[in-house]
Amino acid sequence: MNLKKKYTLDDLTLNLTDKSHIKNLIDYSCNRRFYKYLEYTPFKKKEAEIYFKKKINSRKVILFTIFYKKNIIGTFSINNYNKKKRECLIGYGINPDYWGRGIFNRLIKLVVKKIFTQKGHKINVITRSDNFSSLIGLIKNNFIILKKLSNFYYDKKTKKKYDAFKLQWIKN
Repeated sequence: MNLKKKYTLDDLTLNLTDKSHIKNLIDYSCNRRFYKYLEYTPFKKKEAEIYFKKKINSRKVILFTIFYKKNIIGTFSINNYNKKKRECLIGYGINPDYWGRGIFNRLIKLVVKKIFTQKGHKINVITRSDNFSSLIGLIKNNFIILKKLSNFYYDKKTKKKYDAFKLQWIKN
């Protein structure tokens, strides 16, 4: 998989994340609303900084920063890419100040049109079963639900277990 440093579709851009993005990423990643569908507690600023530096230096994660009209609004990751199978797991996080604007749907369009262009590519994603915005955006972009994962997430904030869905997209 040959990756570029930058992908653009309309007013949305993905840039490979570098250390200069971290300050802006920390700003939204400490926002309590951001953790609505995440199983862990909100980061403190120092924790967020360590987290992003670790992701940037990881060999198993390719981290992109999401820009919307030149503002940093989130991250998109390609995790554990298997060259032989041409398969990966994706992850994403968008600043809650930008939720409800159709950005996630456009992000997924950008990803499937510009990054995963070779026939046979498979993208997997796991999302909480009550994260309807993610599910709708994925299904609109031809991801199919492969299976339900019962009690997959344990939310440390609410002390509850949540189901998840594993979805997949295949380039035809």
